[in-house]
Amino acid sequence: MRHWFRNIKQAYQNLPIARKMAFTTVLVMSLFLCMITVLSATISSEILIRNNSEAASRNLELIRLRTEDLLDNAEQFSGIVVSNYYIQKSLTAADQSTRYQYDQLVGSILDPITSPRSSVSSIVVYARDGRAVSSSNVRTSAPAIREEYERYAPTMAGEWNRLFWDDIHDLSYETGSGDSNRGVSLRRNIISINDGSIAGFVVLNINDHAFTDLYMDLSAEDGVRMMIADSSGNIISSSDAGASPDGIPAASYFQWMQDIRNGSQRFTVDDETYLVNTCYLDRFDWYLISLCPLDILLNDSRQATKFSLLFGVVLLTSAFAFASYLSKTITVPLRRLSQTMDEVSGGNLNTYLEPYGMDEVGHLTMNFNRMVNHMKKLMDQTFFEQKKKRKYELQALQTQINPHFLYNTLESICALIMLDRNSDAHDMVANLASFYRMVLGKGETILTLRSELEITEQYIAIQKVRYAEDLTFSMQIETQVLDCPIMKLTLQPLVENAIYHGIKPKGSPGTILIQAVQDSANIFVTVEDDGIGMDDSQVEELNRPLKDGEIRKGFGVRSVGDRIKLYFGPEYGIRVYSNPGLGTRIVIHIPKEA
Repeated sequence: MRHWFRNIKQAYQNLPIARKMAFTTVLVMSLFLCMITVLSATISSEILIRNNSEAASRNLELIRLRTEDLLDNAEQFSGIVVSNYYIQKSLTAADQSTRYQYDQLVGSILDPITSPRSSVSSIVVYARDGRAVSSSNVRTSAPAIREEYERYAPTMAGEWNRLFWDDIHDLSYETGSGDSNRGVSLRRNIISINDGSIAGFVVLNINDHAFTDLYMDLSAEDGVRMMIADSSGNIISSSDAGASPDGIPAASYFQWMQDIRNGSQRFTVDDETYLVNTCYLDRFDWYLISLCPLDILLNDSRQATKFSLLFGVVLLTSAFAFASYLSKTITVPLRRLSQTMDEVSGGNLNTYLEPYGMDEVGHLTMNFNRMVNHMKKLMDQTFFEQKKKRKYELQALQTQINPHFLYNTLESICALIMLDRNSDAHDMVANLASFYRMVLGKGETILTLRSELEITEQYIAIQKVRYAEDLTFSMQIETQVLDCPIMKLTLQPLVENAIYHGIKPKGSPGTILIQAVQDSANIFVTVEDDGIGMDDSQVEELNRPLKDGEIRKGFGVRSVGDRIKLYFGPEYGIRVYSNPGLGTRIVIHIPKEA
């Protein structure tokens, strides 16, 4: 599993930026859309179920109140019947003719109570001998009349003012409704107003259609089933004409209904999930039940979810197109920039990449152009400096083998030989050989200060033979600086400049002093003479910084300073101090470590 995940991660990292952006955008939006869709579908479903449950509870409560009213009305009608004078006369009349007269009146009294607008569907009045007087919609000759009397008469004995409610049973003796009539009955005794005895009892029937009418206007939604059942599971009334009474006790919600009495819960009935709501009618131990199929209840929510998914697919398609466009606006300039970098890495610095805009990639492109331009300048500058170094080295070499210096020295040697100063001639030849051996030997550019001072001493030794007592030379060198690095032929040109341009034009003996000191990171070497000096313009010219691309002629004081700057950096070099008639002092500033 970990290896599989690592391969997917590696494949994702290897994708081009454009595909990576598009894939990431679509993936994130897909996850977000799925989460939102599932969450919204779940929330909306729960809200629909809760709202439906609350609405069903309100409807059941309304049906309960209507049922109470219906039963209260039946009880009130029963009071009217048992207290009616003519009904009592019909039950207590002794002869047959008198009974017949009153029986006609009883029918006219009971029929208005059983009108279509009344909850009472039929009324039967039983005398103590079993004779029945009823409303006009009852077949008193039906066998069910005699059966009902025989069933109820024993239970009425001695019950003076008690009201009996009977659960759902057959009412087949009602006319115009067929043999499948069912309903509930209210029974109470009729007490004689003459002697207070029980003259008979009355049965008021309420057809189950009366209960159905209570909620038919509240169960108009497709698939919603409503019913009234007693504690044994007998269906008193149902909006489903084909509902089986035997199915209630076996239903999964029957025990829950008896335990909770009032509430809402989801149950599976006949392989279909319903939202079941129940309301208890404690007066008769009845249960008002509402069954709403969740498939129908959540149909709108599912349609909304499908629409959301369809909208999400359109959104994802648009997002993919937008991400592809966006990625191209970023990757195309980056690809051009990458190709240009390849050209630059191949050595082509004569390139310029036009930026697409002033966004981050545009700024990167501009910085890249500036970098390439700066690299080109640095390379040109490096090439120029190397060229100047080679030129200076060539000039140094030419100076090292300056024929003028060599000719003068050889003529001086010849003159010494002719004057029989062979010892001085020998010394001069030896110094000349030592000087050229040290200058030309090994070809180093950087020497120690000790070696540079030896070259300078050889040069001064040769010049002292020529100028005899006219030249005095001395050195004051700190021992610690003798092994510090310095460029070859740094001191000799300055000493030569001091002799030929400072002391010799003076026309009198002169002195040259070389000093060397150090601080924590620098070495300062001073060449000082007491010659004719220089004016301010000459000093300013010698101290003027070297300009870019400039190559100054000569290999004197200025060239020594330029060479030091090229090798050690622009912060190093020489500084000339001079006053006319008082001499010149040149300070060399070099690093302690090369």
